[in-house]
Amino acid sequence: MMDDFDDFQAVFFQECEELLGDLQDHLESIADGDFDAETLNAAFRAVHSIKGGAGAFGFDHLVNFAHIFETVMDKLRSDELDANPTVTKVLLRSNDVIADLVADAQNGAPPRDNVERVRLELEALINPAAADAAPVADAGQAAASTPAPAAPETQASQTAPEVLAEPEEEAEPTRDVTIRIAPGPEFIHSGHDMVKLIRAFKSMGDVRVETEGELPPLSDHDAVTTQLVWTLTLNTAETISEIEEFYDFYAHTADFTITDSSVAEEAVSAEAEPAAPVQEETVAEQAQDVQEQAQEPLEASSATVVELNVSSEGQVALDEVKAAVAQADAAEKAEKAAAPKATEAPKKAAASNKAAKTLRVELNRVDRLVNMVGEIVITQAVLNQKISEVDLPPNNQVAQAIEQLSHQTRELQESVMAIRAQPVKSVFSRMPRVVRDLADQLGKEVTLELAGEHTEVDTTVIEELAEPLTHMLRNSMDHGLEMPDAREAAGKPRCGTVWLTAEHRGERVTITLEDDGAGINRDRVLAKAIEKGIVPEEAQLTPEEIDMLIFAPGFSTAAAVSNVSGRGVGMDVVKKKVQALGGRVSLQNNPGKGAKFVITLPLTLAVLDGMTIGIGDERFVLPLGSVVEALKISDDVMETLPSGSHILRYRDNYIPLLSVRDLLGLDPALERESLAVVVETETDGKISLLVDELIGQRQVVLKSLEANFKRIEGISGATILGDGRVALILDVPALHALGTGHNVSALRKAS
Repeated sequence: MMDDFDDFQAVFFQECEELLGDLQDHLESIADGDFDAETLNAAFRAVHSIKGGAGAFGFDHLVNFAHIFETVMDKLRSDELDANPTVTKVLLRSNDVIADLVADAQNGAPPRDNVERVRLELEALINPAAADAAPVADAGQAAASTPAPAAPETQASQTAPEVLAEPEEEAEPTRDVTIRIAPGPEFIHSGHDMVKLIRAFKSMGDVRVETEGELPPLSDHDAVTTQLVWTLTLNTAETISEIEEFYDFYAHTADFTITDSSVAEEAVSAEAEPAAPVQEETVAEQAQDVQEQAQEPLEASSATVVELNVSSEGQVALDEVKAAVAQADAAEKAEKAAAPKATEAPKKAAASNKAAKTLRVELNRVDRLVNMVGEIVITQAVLNQKISEVDLPPNNQVAQAIEQLSHQTRELQESVMAIRAQPVKSVFSRMPRVVRDLADQLGKEVTLELAGEHTEVDTTVIEELAEPLTHMLRNSMDHGLEMPDAREAAGKPRCGTVWLTAEHRGERVTITLEDDGAGINRDRVLAKAIEKGIVPEEAQLTPEEIDMLIFAPGFSTAAAVSNVSGRGVGMDVVKKKVQALGGRVSLQNNPGKGAKFVITLPLTLAVLDGMTIGIGDERFVLPLGSVVEALKISDDVMETLPSGSHILRYRDNYIPLLSVRDLLGLDPALERESLAVVVETETDGKISLLVDELIGQRQVVLKSLEANFKRIEGISGATILGDGRVALILDVPALHALGTGHNVSALRKAS
């Protein structure tokens, strides 16, 4: 049972992650002024759903805060609040707090210090008059004055009403709503508990509970097969739709039936005179007697309930009861006849939702599937190799079957990769909070603009992106963007801008972070690097090499160590993380106008299409996405520069000509290379690589060289060929970096 409960709790936290992502998007739209009523409703539903699930698991701190949060959202929906900048800033901070509370609930940690402060800000939005009249106290004092919860059973029902007490305003009218719950066997199997469910309903109002059914002797009791039917009478101001959204989390494991007393009261008041108040038990008993006498039982599943009016002597007029029942029945029939299409829409929506079902699968299961696909790709390469060594007649069935297997293997590989592919939005959505927190801490005005959030990358890559992106943002905001007054003096807007974008480029994804700040002060960077002993004092560095010094371990230009920077670990972490993913990071500095960081990463860490090349006896693989074309070369298309490096005349232009043999330190060739492969470096344009032969195109399985051996510059990984040999996968931009500034004798001849 505990395992089932833990599994269901894990599903709740996964759904919270999705809801918080949606809530972030909705609140950002509200803050930008680009929203409509549906955006407000969607944001309200997200908070409401989190509160409902949290109540089921007894996360009382989360329930209480979410209750206040949704109260503010409800005031926005009803136009009692304006979505001005002050309100939206509080909403965005509240979203951060509710995300923290979800994380704390998941980790079993106590609430953080900022919860009380933001809760007070929400209360001030709910009741500004009380906030103005009361003296402003610090968060610690407010927290100390709040009585500690005595028990979990009472906290959810007591805390929220105390927080929302508004003596200056008239309380919202309430009425009784009856909720009949018939749990099914899946209710227990899913880890649900009626006590926790009832406790969750207490956050919506006072609850009275009755049960139907008998418990067998303890020796015969089975929690799955022995299910009581529970009737909850909830005194609440919530609408029926809000209550339905609240228990939707459990709807697939139990039957829920709602009856609303307010509907019946309106029907009866049209026909009957007001009655003197009597005791609740007496009304219920007399109502049951009258129903039996009139032989007009009401169906339990009906959405309309008639509440009887009783005279001062306790007698009920039978004619009035019949008239009220008949009127309610006629009204219900008329409503159904007037709106037949309204009942069809939910059916269509349900059918649509059924068609869009998703399945949650643990990532390690997908990883095992990816590994198996990789092994199949290797086995298929072996088969192709063996078939090529056999002299088979044309149109041989074995060769045709192998070819068909190749197509099916590719489709399987693409399908598995599509399962692992996830949009970078899950990482990008965390960055607005980083910007808000840092802007408040640094006293700067900053706007973050996102683009390409739906760019898909391997889920393994996404998991490792959050830390480097966070460090890059902190660096841009602390060192790059100026203070508002300094920006204004420089003729810039007081509010700085940071752009975070993602896009596909061939077989890789490029993530760019750019700001419109002051850029990198190269003189200061070089002086600091010399001071720390990172470079010698007599070093002659190019501007680009000076810029890249910020990625050196221990480097920082901060005058003092702070919570944001000063220890020299941030950009070093960025470089190491990106390199560990088989990617690279580059920097484009424009002093006085800003800086741009560019991260390039592989789309997947599992399988890629490659071009196999031969250099002497060795085999290498070039990623096919970077290959432009291959061509034979001659002396009339090559030029030698004064530095000794070589360039190739290519389509009325000149591009660098590099020898892979020399760059990797392989044995000299007996003859000069006669083939050049033109490749794209993603950021530095095209270059050409000298090779001995082109062997062919094939799918290869990526194996980490760093994890199994060590990192080698110019090599991004390794693979196993069909003949069992290990081939190294070339890293084109890294090869270009190795060749830059080096006097590579790419065209030497054997002596």
